[in-house]
Amino acid sequence: MDRGVPSLGRLRPDTSHSTRNRLVGEELRRYEEEHGAFTDEELAAAQTRVSGTADEPDPSRGKVEAVTEQTVRAATGLLEEAGLHGHKHAIDATVAELALRRPGPVAVLTSDVDDMAKLRGNRVRLIAI
Repeated sequence: MDRGVPSLGRLRPDTSHSTRNRLVGEELRRYEEEHGAFTDEELAAAQTRVSGTADEPDPSRGKVEAVTEQTVRAATGLLEEAGLHGHKHAIDATVAELALRRPGPVAVLTSDVDDMAKLRGNRVRLIAI
């Protein structure tokens, strides 16, 4: 059974390496407490994601996601449901929509937990930074 792999989402570029490592470690410990230890297969899949493959570059350098018309429509729906509007919220809604599309569990690190909470419901874990 594929439980998915915890994902911390996008960190600010100026987040220190030690902070990133601490947050990843904390999230992995919480995930294993809830779901049990990772299997060898899950660890191998995670290693591939971290190291990249011949076909895909190292994901630690970031993943470029296309903001398609479908993404914009879905993000607009999130804004309407949350009663939010404006440029700042449009960007948050796009990030929330992309996170909601990922297989779970998913966590997003954000400095704006209040607005992101309105957009993602209870389906994406938010970590304040």
